[in-house]
Amino acid sequence: KYESECDAIDEYGVLRLLDPLHRKQRMENHWSTWIKEADIQWLATHGINTVRVPFGYWLTHPEPPFVEGQFKYIEKLFNWCERHSV
Repeated sequence: KYESECDAIDEYGVLRLLDPLHRKQRMENHWSTWIKEADIQWLATHGINTVRVPFGYWLTHPEPPFVEGQFKYIEKLFNWCERHSV
């Protein structure tokens, strides 16, 4: 529905604007690029040993317009943190 700009201020708003067929694709792209292992490695090399990971209830109980799929990225993040002692 949109490529670079929209009026949504949060995930709920973005997903409501998207066609249901494109929600999962858009969110997979976001989740897979938001943070990378290199970011965790950078934190570790700069002495940071803690990260805060806020998430909404819909991570474990997604109901429309939310979509399933982000938990695997949280697991990746935890694995990266463990690997780099963060």
